[in-house]
Amino acid sequence: MGVLLALFFFGVLATSLRHQPEAPPPVGPPRILLPTATPLERWPAHGSTEASTTVDASPTSFDQPVGTAVRFTGERGEWTVAVLAVEWLEPCEEGLGRSPVVVATVRVTSVTGSVQVLPFVHFGFASDSGTVAPTFTNCANPPLGEGGLSAGNDFTGQIAFQAPDGQAGVITYGLAEPSASWTVDARP
Repeated sequence: MGVLLALFFFGVLATSLRHQPEAPPPVGPPRILLPTATPLERWPAHGSTEASTTVDASPTSFDQPVGTAVRFTGERGEWTVAVLAVEWLEPCEEGLGRSPVVVATVRVTSVTGSVQVLPFVHFGFASDSGTVAPTFTNCANPPLGEGGLSAGNDFTGQIAFQAPDGQAGVITYGLAEPSASWTVDARP
């Protein structure tokens, strides 16, 4: 009986192996389809790769020119925030419509102690008409880093803001209330 069972088992196995479906023919290398978008329209950036001046955070640290670093001190240490360059893009991404976008190159440096960097919390854009726009990174390349910085380290990258009608305004930095700001000229 065992021999008949073994022959039956091997017969079923051989039949099933013979009737396996064939693999589909290869279709070539994978293709990556990129979305079509309107080409970016750029206006020249103004600024530099280093801060030209550093001021202490105070009631006078608002409306700073691009290229100025503002020094902050707190219970966890000392750090600087600098808006190094600003440029206008339009359009940035199809999902944002035709609204102009301000893209800023920012550097946050921990001088002593440590500092937490949260671009979506710390930065904003306030236009001259009073519209406040939150930070986003869709158009930022590379985006500003996020997280903790220890002494001697920095995050340098870009942040972006929608700016209706290309109005002038200020890039703000702070937690609940702005502690510093940098002026941005209207889109050319």
